Amino acid sequence: MKVAWLCVAVLALLVPSALSETRMISLEEARKLVWLALPKATRKLPGLTFYPDQCSEPPCRCRTFDILWSNPNPAGSVHSGFYAVDLRTGEVWTPILCKRVANGALEKTQRGIRKQLGVTEAEYRKGLAHTPCCAPDRYAK
Repeated sequence: MKVAWLCVAVLALLVPSALSETRMISLEEARKLVWLALPKATRKLPGLTFYPDQCSEPPCRCRTFDILWSNPNPAGSVHSGFYAVDLRTGEVWTPILCKRVANGALEKTQRGIRKQLGVTEAEYRKGLAHTPCCAPDRYAK
């Protein structure tokens, strides 16, 4: 009888944490999504490099990427773009303008990721409506 109660107690502790654990995409998957979000001309720039943020408050819902390239013009900018990825839904945003990035290859990959993570349609729509990776006030400083 003691063993049965012990099993019940262990399950009571483990089940809530397992149910509350939300799966997120990896940093490498987020990087791939940003690559797909880039304009084709940008993908061809020499020395294209992705610099992810450091995720100061784990678990992070969003990761941002600063995109730089090796501009041969000394007076030119090396900055090519700034993107944010929702690690739950795979949506890609330009966070300063709060604009969702979409194209065929990107959307196909995002659908696959959402299916793999078990993201419901309602959760996806909620993410679009609340834009968790898009806070213009956060970047306007």
